[in-house]
Amino acid sequence: LAPRLTGPALTLRTVELQVAAAVGNQDGLTELPTTVQSEILPTTQTWPRTSMAVSARPDDLGTERLFVLGQDSARAQYQLWAWIRLFPSITLPTFAAPSVGSEAVAPDDTSLLVTPADAVARYVDVLASREGSAYAADFAADPLRAAMADSFTKQTAIAAELAGTYTETYSAPEGALRSVRTADGGALVVAQID
Repeated sequence: LAPRLTGPALTLRTVELQVAAAVGNQDGLTELPTTVQSEILPTTQTWPRTSMAVSARPDDLGTERLFVLGQDSARAQYQLWAWIRLFPSITLPTFAAPSVGSEAVAPDDTSLLVTPADAVARYVDVLASREGSAYAADFAADPLRAAMADSFTKQTAIAAELAGTYTETYSAPEGALRSVRTADGGALVVAQID
């Protein structure tokens, strides 16, 4: 996997393959289509650099994937850094045409309302504190948070029945994010959250 994947994609695919080997089937492997319907290419002529692409619909008729790819040097192959299953009916922002390219956004870029690093930290706080977070109103509801909150409620109830407790913690490793400028001056931020 190492020549083709890196970062969170390498970690996740390694675990998926270990689970598949342990259970004797590949039902849990995320389908990663090799056909893309749109690309978000960088403007930079320096390295490392990031590109993104939206896949065609997978054969399993699940939702499209957003691929985040990195290239460490001019002669290095692109590696898949992350993939994200897009929520049903998601509308991605508009980006510059591939022939023009989209600007990479640094984690500490202050040209935005909130830096990408701060946006990720705030989302982590919302995951951990849910509606109790000071930032809860800054993020639209999403299916991931709803499913995680539902799971937390169920696990907490099960733990209470067993006279135990259930806790969850979230963290965003420093530097494990990629951001690209949107056509309207905002940014699409993708981050690893453990």
